Amino acid sequence: MRKADRALAPDLARGTMLLLISLANCAVFFFATAPKVEEHPQGMERLYNIFSFMFIHARTCSMFAIMFGYGIE
Repeated sequence: MRKADRALAPDLARGTMLLLISLANCAVFFFATAPKVEEHPQGMERLYNIFSFMFIHARTCSMFAIMFGYGIE
């Protein structure tokens, strides 16, 4: 395959996917290792959890499925 024939969109999607995966795992790693983490977050932590779920976790599942299917093709 020549360089000009390569599609740019899948590479950009993969890069975005890796960024979202790293953001999701950074928060999980931090909250799991932080001392005295509350089980029921309040204030800004609750807002971060809502933002994280809506824009990181919910997006990575569908994009991962699309990129996985594209790679199988």
